[in-house]
Amino acid sequence: MKAMKKIKMPEKTLGDLNAELELEKENLVSASSYFESLKLAKNLIEKASVEIRKNFNPKLNKEASNIFSKLTGGKYENIYVGNNYGILAEYEMMQRNLENLSSGTVDQAYLSLRIAISKLICKNQVPLILDYTLVRYDLKRMENALEFFKNNGEIPQTIIFTCHDYIVKAAQAQGIHIIKI
Repeated sequence: MKAMKKIKMPEKTLGDLNAELELEKENLVSASSYFESLKLAKNLIEKASVEIRKNFNPKLNKEASNIFSKLTGGKYENIYVGNNYGILAEYEMMQRNLENLSSGTVDQAYLSLRIAISKLICKNQVPLILDYTLVRYDLKRMENALEFFKNNGEIPQTIIFTCHDYIVKAAQAQGIHIIKI
């Protein structure tokens, strides 16, 4: 009798356990199906991404190069965005990684890319709004950038926020409309 007290009776019957097993099998089938759907979606997105890059990158490189050349006063002719989104700048027929360039030139390259992406995606239908953009530029870079913004009729409106008086004075010297807030 003591032995019977120590033996516990199962809480679930064999029928209950089989029902749970069937439910878990159904969950596994459902999860496997969902996983296969995710793999298919991932492959489709990767293929679409490659196709978009094939079409978009040449346009982006051309537009960004045009802007970069203007911002650098013609010193750099081309800028290239690779498939891994690494950026190269061309100077005297040599391609250089951005980490080998001055911080001002790097800023010009990234500004060129931002403007080019904006132009290509928004089709010049929205204003370009920039904040804290020209701060690391030396005087010549800043003047080139302000001249670009002033003379670029493709962008309907450019708004530059700054708290630096030297940028405001340089913009005023070029006849750019200033609004103080």
